[in-house]
Amino acid sequence: MKIKTIHINLNWLLKILYPLLALIIVAGIAYLSTFLYFDFYMTISQAKEVPVLKTQVTADVVDVKLFENIINRLDAKNNAISFENIIKNPFSLPPVNSEKPKFE
Repeated sequence: MKIKTIHINLNWLLKILYPLLALIIVAGIAYLSTFLYFDFYMTISQAKEVPVLKTQVTADVVDVKLFENIINRLDAKNNAISFENIIKNPFSLPPVNSEKPKFE
């Protein structure tokens, strides 16, 4: 009894495998370079810019009491008129008197 062996032609597999492997490697290098650029380089460069920008900004001391006084005056000016007490609802029902009328 003779055992049959299967003959596999690997030429077509190698023709596809090498370009596919090269494409995967190029894509991996591109992904790695973008990851390193955005997550490491940009973070470090922005961290270096923060102290420089802090030195350029003037440190203004804000008077909190004066600021709150101005805000309160603006709120009082904007909310000076209350229309709820001035204009009555014309469609409201007249008040109902629950007491019985007294006849004398």
